[in-house]
This record gives sequence, C-alpha cells and structure tokens, in this order.
Amino acid sequence: MIHEKRLLPTPLLRASILFSAALLCHFRSDAQLPDDGSSEPAPSILGFRSAHDSTHVKEKYKVRISGVLQIHSEQEFNTNGDSLHDPPGFRVLRARLIAKGRINKFTTYELMIDPRAPEQGGIMRDAFVAFALGKHQSLRVGQQKTMFGYENAVSITELYTVNRSDFCDAAMRGVNLRDIGLGLLGEIPLTHQMRIENAVTFTNGSRSTVAGPFDFNTRKALWGRVGLRYKENGLEVRLGGSIATGGLRYLGDSLLIPTDDVYAAMDRVGADLEIEHKWFHLSGEFARGSDTVADTLYQEPKGYAVIAALKTKWNAGPLFRYEEQGLD
Repeated sequence: MIHEKRLLPTPLLRASILFSAALLCHFRSDAQLPDDGSSEPAPSILGFRSAHDSTHVKEKYKVRISGVLQIHSEQEFNTNGDSLHDPPGFRVLRARLIAKGRINKFTTYELMIDPRAPEQGGIMRDAFVAFALGKHQSLRVGQQKTMFGYENAVSITELYTVNRSDFCDAAMRGVNLRDIGLGLLGEIPLTHQMRIENAVTFTNGSRSTVAGPFDFNTRKALWGRVGLRYKENGLEVRLGGSIATGGLRYLGDSLLIPTDDVYAAMDRVGADLEIEHKWFHLSGEFARGSDTVADTLYQEPKGYAVIAALKTKWNAGPLFRYEEQGLD
C-alpha cells in the first residue's frame, strides 16, 4: 500500500507566492507605461501602438552589460638580504561581468559576478535593488559595498592603482568589503559648488554570501561616511569622516568551514581627503579601530595611505603611493 502525503502551502510560502506574482505584475505594468510619466497604460497592440513607441520602451528598460578584465604579473625582488621572497606570478586578477538595468522610474538594479575569485566568498559581488528617494538619495537592498572611507567606496576601475591599499583590509573592513543589508547613499546640495555626501550601510556582519546555517554571527554592522564636496572650474575637493561599529568576521584556516572563523565586536574611525584636478590627483586616508572577542581584546588595527598621481593626455603618468599598517 502506498501512502501519499500532500504538503499544503504554509502561510509564509503562500505569502511569498502572492508577493512574487504581485511583483511580476507590477514590473510588467510599469514597463508598459508611456514615457510622458502619466499613469495611463500605453496602448496595446490592438490600440495600434507604433513601432517607434515600442522600441523606445524597450531601450529604456534594456539591460546594460559591461565588464572588467585584468591580467596581473608580478616579480618580487629581495630587499632585506635573506634571499627569501615570493615566487613570480602571472594570473587573471579580475574577470567581472556587470549587469545594470531599470525596472521603473524609481527602481534600478545591479548585479556583478567575478568567477575568477570564488575564495573571496563566492563569485557574486554586487546584487542589489536601488529605490530612488527624491532627487538626491537612494536606498539599496541586497549585497553591496560597506561604506567606510574613500578607497572602499570607489570602484576599482576608477582608482589610480590596480589594488586598494592593504590597510583597507587590515584597519577598515577586514574581508567584509561586501555584505548583505541596507544602504542609504546620496548627497545634500548646499550651494552650486558645495554639497554634503552621505553613505551609510547596515549589514549582516558576516561578509558576502553568508546566510542560513553557515551564519554564526549574531552582531550586525553599521558603516557610514559623511563628508563635504567642493567642485568648481576643474577642481574637486572632498573631505570626509567615517565610523563603524558592530560585528566583523575574520576567516580561519579553512575557507570552506565557517566554524573556525573569528567573530569579533569591532569599532572603527577614519578620515579622508581627496583633491582632484585636471592635471593631478592627491589623496590621503587614515583609519584605526579595535576588535574584541568574548570581552577580550583581539587586535587594534591602524593604518594610512597617501596617493599622488600626475595626469597626461595619454591616460598614463607617474604614480606614487605610500602606506603603513600595523597593530597597537
């Protein structure tokens, strides 16, 4: 005799199905709105909508695909006389694909994957939906960068160096450059030349793509930077301060087993200054903090970095970077 057990949808599953259906209908209806911003639906095919209107709507909500590919080679040389140094290397440093799109007038999304580096916590980097809150603010929901300091928040394609400064890992965010949570980013205009910048993220505190049974961290994390920006006649000056508090996860010996990771209660403070001109770039950044585990001091990281670059019409030029990091 065969017994058949039929599973009925739970309230949570039923709510999820209804929400997904409503979201699908909402996206479909938004994509059919006319471009003039009115709430009336666009004419259907039976209403003889022109091919030009249809093409314009498709272009407006078209997914934009971009990518970054970096090949990295290094040859270390001995500087302390002991003849010990890392062997030469040649590898793919980054192989990223980015998809961006618009759902409606107020909602966008972004997805970034990098199959080159799964040891960093999976191939997924950014995966969030952003909701416009007026003209100058947006709310991000999903996996995103933690907002602390200058270098952390800037895309690697816009920095003057191939890699971020080492102290960004040690004295700022650890391995948690990206995490799952909420982000409020924007600016508040003061004058035509000056505005306040704000970037705050409230995250899970367990680094990217960690959830469910592998999440042993009970502390969330709050990251934030507030600053001033002045821009006029080809000169841009940014001055900011950053703070962070909450939980931070340090990877153990095994990247695949989370039970040997260290979960610390952390606090961070930092300051940054950037000067961008037609002919040069100058930036400096400082951060320090403290980590405790079970009410015992784990470490007190600190560090700073200074970058100077001269610009030329060939998109190439001399670059200088000096940084230090350490533990108190």
